[in-house]
Amino acid sequence: MSHKPTQRDQARALLQDGSLVRLRDLTTAGVSPETMARLVREGEVVRPARGLYQLAEAMPDGRRSIAEASALVPKGVVCLTSALQFHDLTLQMPARSPRRRRPNGASSS
Repeated sequence: MSHKPTQRDQARALLQDGSLVRLRDLTTAGVSPETMARLVREGEVVRPARGLYQLAEAMPDGRRSIAEASALVPKGVVCLTSALQFHDLTLQMPARSPRRRRPNGASSS
């Protein structure tokens, strides 16, 4: 008889490399929002932004805000100073955190 992995096991497998994972991807893999909420309450997982999860033991990265924005807006574009800073091509820091744009061009921040 084969052992069926639990939702916790599935969540840990998706989060194991320390990357940010969207709730949508977790639910597609069969992990319920309730399971993720329990893992957050127990301190095993953190929720750095709405709809994003990461293992609590994952090392913080200075590029996290761009990673979060990219996970939340998969077809988004990092541009200008943010892109230069991401690739270590400037010492200038972006004036504000990344923001999302709606398809019609209106800002959602």
